[in-house]
Amino acid sequence: MQRRTFIATATITAIGLPVAYYFKKRISKGDPLTTAQMLSQFCDATALKEIGIAYRILVPTENEKQKLTDLVLAGASGKKVKASNWSEVEDLVAQKIHAEFLNKEVIIVKGWIISKTEARQCALFSLT
Repeated sequence: MQRRTFIATATITAIGLPVAYYFKKRISKGDPLTTAQMLSQFCDATALKEIGIAYRILVPTENEKQKLTDLVLAGASGKKVKASNWSEVEDLVAQKIHAEFLNKEVIIVKGWIISKTEARQCALFSLT
């Protein structure tokens, strides 16, 4: 192999692998606003939509996309994170779910015991 070919191949590989990994990670996880991470490990997309629809029927005051988005993105202090910042949304959602289970702020929807935030994520998912 010629030196020039080797350097070009190594450079493309060095740049391409991290970029491919980044996009694979982003695509496979889905939008943290509408994807209940833990619940999606047990349920398929159809079941998640059914949970979301059932939650919207149980709580008709939260039957709007903007209302659900605001509730999911609001922190304990009332400060909202930007939906475009996925890492902040993931962190906030994980903290909220953990706190809701600790405080027994759970709801039973379609036989699943889930946090309110997970239910709201499913409701958002059912609206998309």
